[in-house]
Amino acid sequence: MSKSELPEHPSLAYLKRRAKERLAELRASDPTAKLAAAQLAIARDHGFASWRALKAEVDRRRAPVLAAFFAACAAGDVAAIEAALAR
Repeated sequence: MSKSELPEHPSLAYLKRRAKERLAELRASDPTAKLAAAQLAIARDHGFASWRALKAEVDRRRAPVLAAFFAACAAGDVAAIEAALAR
């Protein structure tokens, strides 16, 4: 079971920041700790087996928003662009 679930619209930038913070925590007790270990810890905190699986889920959740944004850009639909940006 995960310690915390991903939000509906997860931010990969936020997860990367958390991994760097976790790396600092890990290095307090093990100076040789690697970023990959911190990323794995963050992924497991959210119920994923690996960082790659976590990133794939974040990308999957963002795909419809990005597709809607680019479709709105192509159509010149300013209201839809603003709505996509707000999401």
